[in-house]
This record gives sequence, C-alpha cells and structure tokens, in this order.
Amino acid sequence: MILYIQSIDYNLWLSIENGPHKPTKNENDITICKPRSEYTDSDKKLFSIDVKTMNNLYCILSIKVTHKGTNQVKESKIDICVYQYELFKMLSNEFTIITNSLNALGSTYINTNIVRKNLRSFLKYWKTKVIII
Repeated sequence: MILYIQSIDYNLWLSIENGPHKPTKNENDITICKPRSEYTDSDKKLFSIDVKTMNNLYCILSIKVTHKGTNQVKESKIDICVYQYELFKMLSNEFTIITNSLNALGSTYINTNIVRKNLRSFLKYWKTKVIII
C-alpha cells in the first residue's frame, strides 16, 4: 500500500507520515488554529493533499473489503459452501463449483472425503456401481 500511495503522489505519503496539516497562527504568543477565511494558498494546498490522502485510503480499504472480504464475510461464505457441500446431490457440475469455492476460500477437503461424498451423492439407481467402486 505504501508504494501504491507513493506512486500516486509522494506528498500523499508525507501527509500520512506527518499527519494532517492544521493551519495555525500566533496570537499574543499563543498558537491557535486559523479560521478558514485566513487560509493562505500554501495552507489550502496542504489541506487539499490531506483530503486526497484520506480519499485514497478510503478507496483502498473499501476495495479490499469488497474483493477480499472481512474475516466474518469469509467465514460466512465458507459456512454456505460447507452447507451446500453437505446437502449436495449429484447434479451436473455443481459439485465442482462447490469444492472450487471452498478451495478458493482456503477451506479444503482431502481427496478421500471428496470421493466418499461424491459416491454418497449418486442417485439410488447407481447404488450397485457405487458399492463396486
């Protein structure tokens, strides 16, 4: 993520490292925040960089959650796939889709369990062939 932000604009990375810019002024030897009406062009430029930085961070985080999902989302997807796996009956290529989804989510079954589940899922008129296998 560091390289990504630096590739957009190195000033964005400096904004993250140094924190957001807060325009201040000295009044009677006391440092106070400037009102917006007193912002200089330099203050506006630094503030603009801070806003771009925050926007990029929000976009990066939302993309990560959307594509990868949080741990809760991943666990829910695994639960759904396991549920489908357990209820599976042999229909077209549905079994391959379910096992591939489980593998993609990091929840794998060993081959012997997959073969046994496959054999159990055949319809009744295949029973003799299943017993032979």
